[in-house]
Amino acid sequence: MGIGLVAGLLALAGCGLSYPSETIRYRMTVDINTPDGLRSGSNVIASTITAGPGFGDASGIAYRLRGEAVAVPLPSGRMLFAVPAPEKGGDAGAYHAGLMQRAACRKGRPTARPDPRLCGKTFRRWAREQTLAVELSPSDYPILLIFRDGTDPKSFQRVSPADFASVFGPGYALRGVTLRVTDEDITTGIEKKLGWIGGYRNKTFAGNRFGVDNSPADSLGTGSFSMELGE
Repeated sequence: MGIGLVAGLLALAGCGLSYPSETIRYRMTVDINTPDGLRSGSNVIASTITAGPGFGDASGIAYRLRGEAVAVPLPSGRMLFAVPAPEKGGDAGAYHAGLMQRAACRKGRPTARPDPRLCGKTFRRWAREQTLAVELSPSDYPILLIFRDGTDPKSFQRVSPADFASVFGPGYALRGVTLRVTDEDITTGIEKKLGWIGGYRNKTFAGNRFGVDNSPADSLGTGSFSMELGE
């Protein structure tokens, strides 16, 4: 390898390392009322925002998400999953990049309401100092679903946050979804609950290499449930 090429690679590496990056880690908890009492599940997720060089209309902002879906054990052996992506659709990384800030500054119920001047670039630092907790607004809920057959990924069924009874029967309701800043380890191990999940690293639940038909099954894969396994 020539000296000039080595120097160029070192310069690029130096530039990459100089880009500012901000990470926040929080525990997402999903609480569900059932006829047998409250059922809860929680996972630790990390959201990173990195600012790089912008090109044309591109901002240069990159998002990275680590963690996995929240699993909530329900009576009769059923399991509800909260996929860390927006219930209304969209990119999971971008969703989590602003999720806690939206909940604290505008839509949710935080344990401490920030000064409006903090609702920007300094929010994450302030949230970590406060060990902030927020209850999400329904408009910011993640995707909720079950698998009617735990061995078949195509058997998933979306669950409306406002209508648990239509899927589970009387006495079931979503109590809420909360986030709490933490320094705990990121949660892993969802493959113990979904043994087949690793088989969809390079294809969607519909069997396609990329989502091609906008069907619900074509929007989900390994990376929807575990960012670690999906990489």
